Amino acid sequence: MAKSECKKSFISSEEFFSCPSESIIALRNALDAERIHILATLRRPDTLLVSIYNQKAKQPGNRFVRGIGHFVEDPCALDRDMDFEACVTPWMDAFGKENTIIRLYEDGSSVVQMLRILGLSADALPMPSRLNESVPGVVTEMMRVAKFSQMGKVEQIKLYQLASQRMADRPPFFLSDADRRTVIRILQPRIDNLFKRLGRANPYRLECYTPIENGANRPNVTLADLMQLIDHLLQRS
Repeated sequence: MAKSECKKSFISSEEFFSCPSESIIALRNALDAERIHILATLRRPDTLLVSIYNQKAKQPGNRFVRGIGHFVEDPCALDRDMDFEACVTPWMDAFGKENTIIRLYEDGSSVVQMLRILGLSADALPMPSRLNESVPGVVTEMMRVAKFSQMGKVEQIKLYQLASQRMADRPPFFLSDADRRTVIRILQPRIDNLFKRLGRANPYRLECYTPIENGANRPNVTLADLMQLIDHLLQRS
């Protein structure tokens, strides 16, 4: 970026969200900080928890085997991205809160917002033909159980492909309304601190909570059911 002749450049990565503070300071020192704007996208905490859990649980070959119940009372134990204050504050400290833009995932496409900041129109940008769809809850839990049973990675990949194909119409991962409220309640003080520093109200406070319609009162399948499904899928392949 320092050597580029471009008048504007935009760098985006999920890795930046929880970037170590020393790396952020090194970036600031290498560039003209006054010309840099930071755009951070936040997401409703309970839906972010489910999203991160899905990503970790469905991934073949990793060692993530804990159920989501372990993280309801301690969301930051799932992933450091859950701590918005800790992730965004180092960027504000380095580049100034006046150069830090906080947007909400629920407000629409991040890509469109990025283009607006650059003074470009989204009309000329080809949008993806298929959005990033959620994996059905039963597939997520099946993969977690497969890893817990120490299934080999090759067989895990095979199971994931089969389950995704044959259960594509199943509902997304279920997290109870009570658990969702707990996640928001626990994280609320730290998110309050972040938005207070920006002179804004926390949009994710518990009193703003609205239930998620994703198969309410339809809990995820039991461990015994999951084991039977795994055996059934692999035997029929």
